[in-house]
Amino acid sequence: MPKHKLPGVSIIVPVYNGERTIAGAIEALLALDYPSRLVQIIVVDNNSTDNTPDILQQFDGIDVVFEPKQGAYAARNCGLEFAKHDLIAFTDADCLPKPDWLTQLVECMNIPNQKVRPTQTGIIGGRVEAFPPSNLVEEYIDHQKILDQEKMFGAAEFSLPFFVTANCLVRRDVFDRIGGFDTYFKIAGDADLCWRAQLEGFGLAYCPDAAVVHKHRSDLLGLYSQSFEYGFGRASLFAKHRRLFGKRFRFDWKEHVFLAESILKSIAAPLSGRGKFEAMLPIFDTIAFSGLALGKIWGSLKRRTLVL
Repeated sequence: MPKHKLPGVSIIVPVYNGERTIAGAIEALLALDYPSRLVQIIVVDNNSTDNTPDILQQFDGIDVVFEPKQGAYAARNCGLEFAKHDLIAFTDADCLPKPDWLTQLVECMNIPNQKVRPTQTGIIGGRVEAFPPSNLVEEYIDHQKILDQEKMFGAAEFSLPFFVTANCLVRRDVFDRIGGFDTYFKIAGDADLCWRAQLEGFGLAYCPDAAVVHKHRSDLLGLYSQSFEYGFGRASLFAKHRRLFGKRFRFDWKEHVFLAESILKSIAAPLSGRGKFEAMLPIFDTIAFSGLALGKIWGSLKRRTLVL
């Protein structure tokens, strides 16, 4: 698309205690190849208690707003109130968008795509790449493709296609139709937004050329907590949308079988004689799927549903 015909885009980045990564994220956004006069960068400080507010004040060319209500979805809704353009892009404080990220997203929004679901494109998702792993935990998360947007775009038995807000572009009329993010969710609110959009007739399309680089969790506690959050998010989604699937409960029996197999393999892993990563793989699987299972149980209790 010729640059003189490009639409304006508001970019929303929520941040909470992001002093280690937020400067890099803003620098990457300021270096986009998209015309700067058409880009509004909104950074929402979600009541940070570290040096994030001081870091934000060092940058020109961004709009800094404050949202005291804790939660990334409340922060994104706050950003929406200040967005002045009809296209809204989202990324996170621990992501580095590539220079052509926004250009690629906008191009995909305007090109007919045979994978659009169902018809009218309302949300575009881009690729989430991993930083080169610095340890085995990061290598495992990359190996498992936990943030693979193409995989999320594929429908599953208990999931409509969705994208995460680490990398997506949403038309304003989607928000006009369905409202903003549901702050009922601590996690999986981006999936909920995509589900609600599809139920209102908007389509999703995947744009692999629009990439951000994401820093994955780097220790075992981070791996466990991330998996626990995903399990909690599944229970929350099912509690809100169970009528969509016509079921009163959800049982992911394959995951429980996989967890049991991983536990057994973990016992023998140190004696396997394999390389370090291959030997640790079943141990990482055990940690991740244990966290997922416990997250689903806790989410079921909190959301008054049954997801196991």
